Amino acid sequence: MFLYIRWLGGQSGLIYTSADGIHWNEQRTTSHCGDNSSFFHNPFRQKFVFSIHEGWPYRARAYHEHPKFEQAAQWDGQQVKWARTDRLDQPDPLIGDRPQLYDLNAVAYESILLGGLAVFYGPKNSVCAKIGRPKIIDLQIGYSRDGFHWHRPDRSAFISCSRQWGDLNYGYIHAAGGLCLVVGDELWFYYGTFSGQESKLKGGEPMHSSKAMLCMREETPDWPLFVAIALLRWKPMEAKAPW
Repeated sequence: MFLYIRWLGGQSGLIYTSADGIHWNEQRTTSHCGDNSSFFHNPFRQKFVFSIHEGWPYRARAYHEHPKFEQAAQWDGQQVKWARTDRLDQPDPLIGDRPQLYDLNAVAYESILLGGLAVFYGPKNSVCAKIGRPKIIDLQIGYSRDGFHWHRPDRSAFISCSRQWGDLNYGYIHAAGGLCLVVGDELWFYYGTFSGQESKLKGGEPMHSSKAMLCMREETPDWPLFVAIALLRWKPMEAKAPW
């Protein structure tokens, strides 16, 4: 488990391990990283990978891997530049800001790695605090054979913010670490949403979070290929809370 921490003058993370998923033991502090950093395991290469939030100059991701979990959490300048948005990522027409890569989570599924790419469309933190609205972040899907190079033929949203004030899922979509669970013949995608109402963080940015889940059923003979292609062609949808 990875827990991001911030203090006056610095930020990094703590890593924990557990034998039963209930009782956790703190192992060590990670190297310096930004918020929304995460990690995943690549079983095809037997590596633990940290997806590190950096800015060059916009929000982007750096990469560090190691066969041992504790060693993967120590990069100290050995991380490499990995992923960011590009010219094919178009701005939200109502906001106009340059899209940025806010997060990148991944999970192995059969012969591929599924990637959940959180694309941030704006507004800036200062603007969100001023107008009293959460950031707009949509979740896109990509896939990879090696866990480093990502194929993104479709840049539309897999799970999108509603952008409608008053909705529980107005903005700030966040996929759970690990992206999804395989449950029988279904894939369960857990994610968080924010309405921006009732509560605020220090500094004035509105929050008020909710949790939701999207379920997909295995219904085709070539399911791994279906995941790699059909997810990318999924009709853009709003993140609807189950209630």
